[in-house]
Amino acid sequence: MASRALWNFELGNAGLLSPGKTLAIRCFIWAAILYAIMFGLLFASVFAGQWLHLSSAAGYVTAIVMPILGFLLYALIVRLGERRAPSEIFFQASSLIDLVVGAVIGIVILSLMLLLLTSLGLYSVRLGQGKGFLDSFVFDSYISGMLEELAFRAVLLRLFARMFNPLAGLLISSALFGIAHLTHATPFQAVEVAFNAGLTLGLPYMLTGRLWMSVGLHIAWDFWEESLLGVNTTNGVLISVPDLSKPVYLTGGAYGPDGSLLASLIAALAIVAMLYAGKKGWLRPHA
Repeated sequence: MASRALWNFELGNAGLLSPGKTLAIRCFIWAAILYAIMFGLLFASVFAGQWLHLSSAAGYVTAIVMPILGFLLYALIVRLGERRAPSEIFFQASSLIDLVVGAVIGIVILSLMLLLLTSLGLYSVRLGQGKGFLDSFVFDSYISGMLEELAFRAVLLRLFARMFNPLAGLLISSALFGIAHLTHATPFQAVEVAFNAGLTLGLPYMLTGRLWMSVGLHIAWDFWEESLLGVNTTNGVLISVPDLSKPVYLTGGAYGPDGSLLASLIAALAIVAMLYAGKKGWLRPHA
């Protein structure tokens, strides 16, 4: 797929991740602990307003602040447990560029997926209502983009890479990302999610050594799909509906265009483009 020299992300090799016979066991336990914490924060971010009977405004504030606290908590835990500064989440001026570049990548990938399916008569698109943008951004895009990237990329991808190797980390974390979507996807669609989203979200982190491009890609992907393209909602600027007479493996069905087998063609092109950019040194880590 690519040479190991492409990968620029820090795995950690001190503290709980120090070399030794029990490294694999320590990595696995550490990954499970960090993953549980991040997903606990994700659920708290989404449901804290309901649990605590907060006002609408307070619910938004809680939902926005909790993922930020998740990043701060991750930084603290990594400093204590791995005895290193978590450079993958350092935020600086250039991180804004990462977020924007990631967002553009996500928008382009998803738009091309829908364009392909529409051109083949698998989807129909019409104007929608264009409302509910704030809810969509905060609760369906921002929270998952922040905390799922911490959980699946900064935790699972990195620690499985430390346990085995970078490629194994990417593949295992992508597979787990697909499995996590089985709550609202078929097994086939989960495989598509693992390839179409898992790989394309993991590669920017591996190539840059920073999480922010993946975060921007994830947030934009979810927001664009729901609020702009109107997949599985009537609140989008557009309403995109699959042809129910066509095979679900081609349309993506209720999951969306990113659950389609044909969408893998676009994802594959994106993967090749990312690897090419990494090989050319266009995605170098910050100094």
